[in-house]
Amino acid sequence: MKRIRVLPLSAGFLLAFVLVAAACGGGGGGNPFGVESELVTDAAQADALAFAPDGRLFYAEHWTGNIRVMTADGELLEDPGELIAAARAVETVEARLRLRAWERYSARQDQRVPMGGFVGRVTYRGDLEPFWPWLAAGERVHVGKGATFGLGRYRLQLKGELGLSPA
Repeated sequence: MKRIRVLPLSAGFLLAFVLVAAACGGGGGGNPFGVESELVTDAAQADALAFAPDGRLFYAEHWTGNIRVMTADGELLEDPGELIAAARAVETVEARLRLRAWERYSARQDQRVPMGGFVGRVTYRGDLEPFWPWLAAGERVHVGKGATFGLGRYRLQLKGELGLSPA
């Protein structure tokens, strides 16, 4: 009969616990890593956090679902209405979309799971500058449900007034 040696594993967990406690300031002295935290908002129930390249923080309030925006300086903006108003000013010139349905097999659920989404082209006209960092990031990482399965992919093509040729 083989004996299992528990001591090294327990010692490893104990060492990890001590290191975490010390890093968090649990040792009574100062924080050896110099980590400081500061409460910059009363957003106690924030979900779906996302940082913009300019440092703004976007988050959804847990209970209401309202989108809130905080500046890089920690100032909570009253209403992201400017961004919403800018989005309303963008015109959809053409939308050639079709629904593409497909299924995948889920080993965890032991059944086929319906997937799908829209494929096609959409052309917008208007001031897209406020949205450009988000659009460019989404092009690289994909967006929405099923992104891990290859969904949510899009390609941006600039043309017209910007003086850029289509990609």
